[in-house]
Amino acid sequence: MPIGVSPRVARPPRSTLLALLRDARENPKDLTPRLIMADWLEDHGDAHDAARAELIRLQCHLERKGLPEAERSRLWEQESELFRAHGKTWLGPLAGQVSRAEFRRGLLRLTLQPSRLLTRGGMTLTASEAFAWVEELWLEKLSPAGLCRLLASRILNGIPILRLPHARGRAEIAARLADSPRLSGLRELDLHGCWIGVDGARSLAASPHASNLLTLGLDFNGLGEEGVRALLTSPNLVGLERLRLEGNNLGPTGAAVVIEAGLPERLRFLSLHYNELGDAGVMQLARLSQLARLEALSLGHNRIGAAGVKALVESPHLESLNWLGLASNPFGDAERELLRRRFGDRVRC
Repeated sequence: MPIGVSPRVARPPRSTLLALLRDARENPKDLTPRLIMADWLEDHGDAHDAARAELIRLQCHLERKGLPEAERSRLWEQESELFRAHGKTWLGPLAGQVSRAEFRRGLLRLTLQPSRLLTRGGMTLTASEAFAWVEELWLEKLSPAGLCRLLASRILNGIPILRLPHARGRAEIAARLADSPRLSGLRELDLHGCWIGVDGARSLAASPHASNLLTLGLDFNGLGEEGVRALLTSPNLVGLERLRLEGNNLGPTGAAVVIEAGLPERLRFLSLHYNELGDAGVMQLARLSQLARLEALSLGHNRIGAAGVKALVESPHLESLNWLGLASNPFGDAERELLRRRFGDRVRC
């Protein structure tokens, strides 16, 4: 949830808190380090720290599946009250520098213009305790020169999630990331709309620094078949768990590339949304046995009709799916009924 902000004086981070934050970021699937941090804040901090401890516990509780809707609504209201009372203090000196600030499981997601960060004053802010809480950083329309400054600085120290939507420079952006040891510190990288093309995909695929990535977002990057092939066959990206390839001009023959290249063994989420696969492509894809490892598959906006739906419904490789996205495809009510019979509420169409 976004919060209002106002300026406050920066203070250096407390050493124990830094260690607790590092543990929380390094174990994103485990809520225990965050709850331990909440206990420490309550025992050693002021009223704002105690409120932050309450926020962490509340947001971790909201992660639980199957919460009754009434309880979820009550927790959301408590969350909003905490933001209203303490949000400006938590954000501290970052106020006025960010386009958007949001807390997720207690840690910060920041969106800001690179020019606000890549200055002497911005660099000073990154040494503050307020910035130490950042887990996810969005920098909009970053230039190649700005990327070089970012990679040469300490700004990314400890930050595991980096999003660079619509960064300028196309393939150069990917090449500079691929060459930087800073890439090895990321578990998530999102280059939505950067149009890195085949050359950019090859640079990332060949990078030895990319081996720690768990999530890679390359929506609308003009990858084409060869770019996708390079990514799927990369020995440096075998640890990927989530891969977004939306809007990359694969076309009906793109499924054959996916089948030939195969999927990373740990991959659990794959988005091929908006790739014009058509019935022919989806019929091929439905035969890929490696789909059995997926928990989520997005095939929206792919011109899928009755034949494609039939292939998905009859595929023996989709039993593990918790979510199948088929929005904005030109099939009718009869096909929707077939999908619901097979997938129940796991399908979105």
